[in-house]
Amino acid sequence: MRTWQRVVVGWDGSAASDRAVEWASEHVRAAGPGQTHTVRIVRAVDDSSRYFDEAEARWAVALANFALAERAARLRSTNPDLIVQTSVMRGDPARVLDHYADRDTLLVVGSRNGHGDDSGPGSTLVEKLAALTRGAVAVIPDGDIRTRSGVVAGVDGSDESVALGLVAAELALGRRDELYLVHASTEHPAIAMSGLGVAPDAVLDRVRRQVQAAYPDLRVHGHVDLTASPATALIGHSRDAALVVVGSRRPGVARRLLLGSVSRTLVSKPSCPTIVVDARNRTENAPWGE
Repeated sequence: MRTWQRVVVGWDGSAASDRAVEWASEHVRAAGPGQTHTVRIVRAVDDSSRYFDEAEARWAVALANFALAERAARLRSTNPDLIVQTSVMRGDPARVLDHYADRDTLLVVGSRNGHGDDSGPGSTLVEKLAALTRGAVAVIPDGDIRTRSGVVAGVDGSDESVALGLVAAELALGRRDELYLVHASTEHPAIAMSGLGVAPDAVLDRVRRQVQAAYPDLRVHGHVDLTASPATALIGHSRDAALVVVGSRRPGVARRLLLGSVSRTLVSKPSCPTIVVDARNRTENAPWGE
């Protein structure tokens, strides 16, 4: 079974959004035979400007439909087995894409590697979208990633991180790749073993055991980093990876309000495709227990 039943790509005509379209088509085709290979490309026309009157908005929508039809035709020509659907909607791009978001949908957007509006946390499209969505967002960066390998997932031992590990495992299996679970902690092992916390190795082993039990044929590696923050550790492991999977929010933060600091750091300037998952929507399928 696929992790997500639908793939929706945000496209605005930029090179970054073109990369997102190509990555999404490759991701869908990796689902294998017997699966419906469908990608929906969505173009948002932001008509919120006070200088945008109704006539201009309608003209912008018409131009967007024309450009999107041409982009879809190019994708179909190189992927004849792919079903390509298109939509043009008026409104804020993050809100438009979030309209399609749910537990079974992967949203895909291109990253300009941090360039653009940086007026504050969550100000970029990818940060807004990752904070808003109820499902998952894939952020696709610049650069050629075809020679990279390995799926990396950041885990912290929580129930949500077990669910996150299972998502990453299914992605690795679909890619015929290996999974690398990374747990970073600056807490000294002696303090953890004293009963004030949980030993870092035990945190990682809990997730690794359950992932391996669910996917016995998958090669699962584990790494504990006691010298770096979770964001720094994941950035280090992502430099040569094909994909990184992280959770979307800090524990205790109200849903759909804030993007967690680790995921915000990774999506602001991703070095490889990064998927931010709201793992709390997937905990009911995770095999809890020690």
